[in-house]
Amino acid sequence: MLLCEDPPFLDLLEAVRRGDLEQVSTLVENFGVDVNRVDKYDYSPLILASLCGHMPVVKYLLEHGAVLERDTFDGARCLYGALNDEIRNLLLKYDASTAVDLMQPFAAHLSSLFRKTALLDCHDVVFDGRYEAHRFLLGARSAHLRGVLAKKASGGVGSEANIRIGEGEKDALEYLLRWLYVDARDTGLSQGEMAQLLLLADRLGLEDIADFYLNPKDLPRRDLRQQQSRRAQDDMERWVDEEVLGKAFEVSAPVGECSELAREAFKRVENSPADCLLAIPSPGGALVYPVSRAMLIRSEYYLTLFTSPFAEAQTSLPVTTLEVDRPVAEIVLRFLYTDKAEIPRELAVQVVETASFLLMDKDRSLKSLAAIALTSDEDELPEGTDIYAILRVAWLTDTPRLEQFAARWIAHHFDACIFSTDFADAVLESAGRIRDRQETDTVELVDDIRFYLQDRFGIYFGLESAERQREMRGKEIENDVFLPGGLTQYELDYNETLRKLDDVLGGLNLDV
Repeated sequence: MLLCEDPPFLDLLEAVRRGDLEQVSTLVENFGVDVNRVDKYDYSPLILASLCGHMPVVKYLLEHGAVLERDTFDGARCLYGALNDEIRNLLLKYDASTAVDLMQPFAAHLSSLFRKTALLDCHDVVFDGRYEAHRFLLGARSAHLRGVLAKKASGGVGSEANIRIGEGEKDALEYLLRWLYVDARDTGLSQGEMAQLLLLADRLGLEDIADFYLNPKDLPRRDLRQQQSRRAQDDMERWVDEEVLGKAFEVSAPVGECSELAREAFKRVENSPADCLLAIPSPGGALVYPVSRAMLIRSEYYLTLFTSPFAEAQTSLPVTTLEVDRPVAEIVLRFLYTDKAEIPRELAVQVVETASFLLMDKDRSLKSLAAIALTSDEDELPEGTDIYAILRVAWLTDTPRLEQFAARWIAHHFDACIFSTDFADAVLESAGRIRDRQETDTVELVDDIRFYLQDRFGIYFGLESAERQREMRGKEIENDVFLPGGLTQYELDYNETLRKLDDVLGGLNLDV
């Protein structure tokens, strides 16, 4: 396997070591990180997952293309280094030919637009009355088509462009469109079809199509699809920068009253294929982005909006609003168009809230990316926030990763938190989240804090080696002294910490 020292790949290895399946899946599916690479120590993600005993991660990597060649050094290392027999048996019986061919969410969405399985049909281009397509996607993927469509934009928003092609290119057109929409067929082309396709691709400046269909390197189908999807993501990133973020404009009216002014101002935006406008607050009124409904509907919120009978959704150029700051809005737009987003930690809480509001909260969603960004540092909090604000956002948005982060942070900063009114309020609020709570019911926040206190004091680590315990505790323990009563200082400190917690719970009349 090839060496890779790119930061995203190293992030993947670190997530694998921790068994963090949420971050592993995000890096593989949203950011296209290759699972078949090694670091400078010759560790691949699959080898690390096997050594560390993370069965769900091992299974995920195998299903997403991780190669196990049993007769190679790497394959033997993976098999014989597996932490337990369950993982070893999975590796032995796994057949790469049965791997689940799960497309990235980004690629799956583009494919649904071509196949007309998306729940909103908003095509605005027709090739010879036969194949339907979308201006923004054609423009993003081909500079030639971008120019052709600019000349045909005179019909205005909602009009349909009809592009005629030569008789000798019609048979190849479907293959070309499938490639543009990351929906390429597996079936081979005849010599005549291939010749037509290559000529058409050359004219449209799409040289990569030849590599896909000719496959001179004899790459597996999965690798070809990944290359195809990454190229589409790169094209879409440029499009967002130039045509969405780069063509944003101001109008001097509040967000809730800017629709007519925004539509009028949009007429002065040159050659934009946008069929929707997104307005956010700005110091002078509203900042408006020209966007495409075909990409906004990746959010369940916008899908519902545009398929509903609301009057605004039925106009030829709907104007939708979002009450967020510009940096957060642009993170949302980048994710909708590319499935990727760089989220500064100080904005992560706002992005979690916004993603939850927009119903972008499935696995590998924007909410997941923001939660991963926020929890990237287990000790320092993002500037301008506090742990109880994070905890309440976790509850409000149903984000377990943030709940666990908050509980761990409180456990590791226990003395600074335990006697504060904020802590007492959070415990009571957690208790109140249990419907029909009985007096002796547990409180989820308290249970989580107790778990992380055990982690902090090493209570679960008694059967581990001294070296492993040092790693877990972060302290020297070789000279642990058993005090009267047969307990170590760690255990005495742990018991004293629990006593303080029980005292606070007693003062709140909570018997947990």
